Amino acid sequence: METGSPVVTALLERVEQLQTALESRIVIEQAKGVLAERFKLTVDDAFLLLRYAARSSRTKLHEIAQDVVTNRSTPRPIAVAIARQQRWRAVGQRERAEAHREKARAEAARAKKIAELARTRAQRRPKTSG
Repeated sequence: METGSPVVTALLERVEQLQTALESRIVIEQAKGVLAERFKLTVDDAFLLLRYAARSSRTKLHEIAQDVVTNRSTPRPIAVAIARQQRWRAVGQRERAEAHREKARAEAARAKKIAELARTRAQRRPKTSG
């Protein structure tokens, strides 16, 4: 094969793409480790945070990962993503608390009805003399 042939050119382009992907993956793995350590996350949660930050800021994942790895401070997209997650977590906790309160109210109303029914039945029973 000639070095200028289309097959060789395509193979060289493919090698370059794979090398770029490998380098990008290394930076992403490093960023996952940094975020996991910094925020006491699992590595999987660190990746989800990184991905969410990239998507919500419309930035490439590799770029945010590079920023995490090269800077000591937390990049703005990561800080925003954490704040949003905390806000959603708080909303979920409020909704669960309200659901528990509603369930407790329903159970209390049910217990009251049962007690009233028991009193009514007790009053209707004929008294026996001994």
